[in-house]
Order: sequence, then C-alpha cells, then structure tokens
Amino acid sequence: MFATTWHSPAMRSAVVFGCVSATARIVSTVCFPLIQLFDVPGEAAWLSRALRDVFDRIKVGCEWAIYVFNSVAMSCTLAVSRNPNSARSVIDSTLSTATLLFRIKDTYVAIYRAKNRTASPPMAPALNVVQSVMGVAMLVSVCVSVAMQTQEAVPTGVPAPQWAGIITTKFVANCADGLQTSLSFAALTEGQIKVAAKVVRSLLVLIQGLSTLARAGLETSIAYAG
Repeated sequence: MFATTWHSPAMRSAVVFGCVSATARIVSTVCFPLIQLFDVPGEAAWLSRALRDVFDRIKVGCEWAIYVFNSVAMSCTLAVSRNPNSARSVIDSTLSTATLLFRIKDTYVAIYRAKNRTASPPMAPALNVVQSVMGVAMLVSVCVSVAMQTQEAVPTGVPAPQWAGIITTKFVANCADGLQTSLSFAALTEGQIKVAAKVVRSLLVLIQGLSTLARAGLETSIAYAG
C-alpha cells in the first residue's frame, strides 16, 4: 500500500503527465514572443510571416499536447481525490476543459495563416473578442478556486511550505494565463498600443511558463519523496 494519496500510483502518474505538460508549456512559452516578433504586416515581410507560421505551428502542437496531458493528469487526480465532486473540483475541471475552445481557435488561425500569409482570418476579430471575455471569466474562476483551496486542510504527508508553494504557483500561472487571454482583443488595435500589448502578453506568458515549471517541480518532489 502507498503511504499517502500523494504517493499513490494515480497521483504519481498525474505528476508525470504534469511534467510532460510543463515541458510543452516551456516550448510554447518560447514560441509566443517569437510569433509576436515575426507578425509583421506588409507584402515585403513575407519571410517574417513564414517564420511566424513555423513557430505558430509548433506552439499549436504544444498547446494540444498541454491540453491532452493536463486532461489525463486531472483525471488521475480526481480518481484519488477525497471529494471529486466538490465545487473547486468542478471549477478546475471546467477551466481545464474550456481551454479546448482556445486550441480549436488557434488551430484555425494557424491553418488559415499558412494558406493566406498576406491576409487575416475573417473570423479572427470576433474570436479575439470572445477569447478576451473568456479570459476575464477564467481570471475570476481561478481566484474563486484558489480561495477555496486555501481553506482546505493540507493533504496528509505533504509539508505545509510545499503545499503553499503549489497553491501559489497555481494561482500565479493561471492568473497570468487569464490576464494574457483577456488581452486578446489588443490584436485588433494598431500602433503603439498593439506593440505594448504584445510585450505585456509575452511577459505574462513567460510568468505562466515559469510558474507552471515551478509547480511541476514541487509536485514531483512530494509525489516521489521517500
């Protein structure tokens, strides 16, 4: 028998899938600012857009990997959860599932750009607005979820400082994701506002990536301790 829930085969599997997801997140994090950098308008910028499309496809592939491995990790976690039907579990599951819509949107944009490098997808403006609204909803939901989690007892066998670190990195990563997603509408702007939005979103994506990696490290140190 395993010592605690965190040392169970299901939880250790969840941690492994989480680490694979975190690795894909780092690759996606690197691609995001490069996509923003090479997204240059004008007929003469065909080479920049070609490079943008390459990084765009890599990022889309990584985001799909993140979605799949996060979904599997979530299923493993719920399998040994003390209360899989709690409000927090429902919120976390819904947030994870809802990102499927972003993956579909990103795939559509990447395919359209690859075929029409000098034109923007016709549905892009509406999709960016919808994505911004969903980003705000994600941000609110994350705050509610983390607030609930801080009221729960520390899991058996998990050191309190490490548990606090997991909650903190979860909060930072998901808030950064929600904030940068809520700024999707900035793609519809022009000039310095658009440039500033690209920089801010790139920084938020970097924070999300580093926080996700830190969380994966903390979870691994707990699940495979001893």
